[in-house]
Amino acid sequence: MPNTQKLFHGTNFNLPLGETHRANRTVNHYSEVIQHYEAARPSNAPSRSICLFAADSPAAVATFMTGQKIYPFHIFEVQATDFQRSPFRLTHEIYNRLNENKSFDKLISEYWQPVNTWFLYEYFGNEFLVVKKVPIPNEIELFSFQISYEKDIALAKSI
Repeated sequence: MPNTQKLFHGTNFNLPLGETHRANRTVNHYSEVIQHYEAARPSNAPSRSICLFAADSPAAVATFMTGQKIYPFHIFEVQATDFQRSPFRLTHEIYNRLNENKSFDKLISEYWQPVNTWFLYEYFGNEFLVVKKVPIPNEIELFSFQISYEKDIALAKSI
């Protein structure tokens, strides 16, 4: 899918501006879920196991980084030309259902081909161009983001 919007990436590294950053290691968080994603991955979609992630707002990136306890971190605007756009919350919901031995097939389908409207999407692919460094959002922006994200939690549980 061609990139038609600004995307943002968080990292604890200071990335060189104007350079292409490429995925070079396996994603190890939620590995059980990733195995199910890879098994259902459409042939034209990028790998979910070796990829780079971005979001459509600095607040989303900052919320993720602080939730993972990654400090200090930087946020960069990035451009990607080949990426998958999937609902962020589904990974955690599938993880919960795996641990509870509950069905999650509909969530896997929704991840690769969303039919619902989600607040937060994750964008992932093999590479992106680092455009510029952007400021860390303030507390009000983060709080506003978290309130809106609560809707995704409820939606994921309803599928």
